[in-house]
Amino acid sequence: MINEKDIKYDILKMTADMRGEKPSALRMHKPVIDMKKCDKTYRCVAFCPQDAIEMRKDEYPSINHDKCDGCLICLRECPTTAIEEVVE
Repeated sequence: MINEKDIKYDILKMTADMRGEKPSALRMHKPVIDMKKCDKTYRCVAFCPQDAIEMRKDEYPSINHDKCDGCLICLRECPTTAIEEVVE
């Protein structure tokens, strides 16, 4: 089944790539980590295609929103639902 949200994302990504824009220029949704729910499995870090999730000194993941393109793979991979989707 074709997902309309995925198609819109793909079109925006191609347009941003052609313009040489940062990945964040095409983001419609922003992932936000709830540190109270995070159990440090680091699946979000492993699966992020933009390498936008970095480790803080306290070993919790942190999202670099300048690198993040809003694909939300991190949200889907988080086993504790510590990552939430925020509409921009």
